[in-house]
Amino acid sequence: MRHTNPVLAIVAITLAALSSCKKDDLAASSNAANSNASNAATATEGVVYTMDNDSTGNHVIVLRRDDKGTLTHDATFPTGGNGTGAGLGSQGAIAQSDHRLFVCNAGSNNITAFEINGRSLDKIDRTISHGTTPISLTVNGDLLYVLNAGGTGNISGFRIGANGHLTYINKSKRDLSSDTSQPAEVAFNKSGTQLVVTEKATNRIITYEVNSNGLTGNMVRHHSTGKTPFGFEFGKHNTLIVSDAFGGALNKGALSSYKLTNTGNFQLITGPVKTHQTSACWVAITGDGNYCYTTNAASNSISGYKVADDGSLSLLDDNGITAVTGMGPTDMAMSKDFKYLYALTSKDGSVSAFKISNNGGLVSLGVTGGIPLSASGLAAR
Repeated sequence: MRHTNPVLAIVAITLAALSSCKKDDLAASSNAANSNASNAATATEGVVYTMDNDSTGNHVIVLRRDDKGTLTHDATFPTGGNGTGAGLGSQGAIAQSDHRLFVCNAGSNNITAFEINGRSLDKIDRTISHGTTPISLTVNGDLLYVLNAGGTGNISGFRIGANGHLTYINKSKRDLSSDTSQPAEVAFNKSGTQLVVTEKATNRIITYEVNSNGLTGNMVRHHSTGKTPFGFEFGKHNTLIVSDAFGGALNKGALSSYKLTNTGNFQLITGPVKTHQTSACWVAITGDGNYCYTTNAASNSISGYKVADDGSLSLLDDNGITAVTGMGPTDMAMSKDFKYLYALTSKDGSVSAFKISNNGGLVSLGVTGGIPLSASGLAAR
């Protein structure tokens, strides 16, 4: 009888998890499917978006959220671009801003813009990303920046017109810190004065000052206190909370927090604070900034943290397991009212739903299946 070496098995699982951490007009059939999508949602209902990331034609998948937070499939909408057919290893592949949704088409090197009309999506633009393999998007006002991970990697900026069309900002393309940086996410700080990019391969967090004309200043390199910085979000008082995947090392995942000023000063607050789980990758923060969460892609769990007023972090649960998810949790998104948290579990093709308790705990609301294994990105309202 052949016996599997348990150490090798663990290494294989964690590496696989880290790598996962790692049709222009509508066809008649799509029109028929989408005709069931409602053009209005009640005040207590909402929507969760993901994309199938299909290499032969990318689609946004719309999931209806009822007044109890549970999800059901509602409709799909083609982006007109192609996905990669596999995980993107990024946070922010879908970005929502007011009544618009923006989606990365990593397989065809372009971005699609949709107008949100209830639970329906009306495609209004598709434009090249001015790089290859776009994997992350961020929006502030009428500015959109995209992170292109292919080739040598770069960020590029666009103006969002009143009609939702995207116009490239001339000379906005900026290099990353290395030609082999393996970036994970780009995002504005809350005031829109700084752009931040995490780089997994260099263990760097890089920042760019954002000028009034939409162009960015020189890149500033910052050393990440934890290894393999991945996803991040901004909390209260401009606190930057970053996940540290530690290369998928067993039970070494962590979160770290930093102070980033509007002028670009960067200082460690606390961390890395361990999850005691494996491959901490994606980050979500409650609206009041008091709690944050990270998905542990190789441990099938979510770790919750209390965020102090000074930005310091402490685990909600000693073992780091605030909630158990489906297989391979990746992207996360919160409902607009911050009552519900959703996690895309790409290895079993589902979305896990949770209610957020007053003390930051997570109560399971069940799982919605039927999501393609190639799905990436998550947004909610």
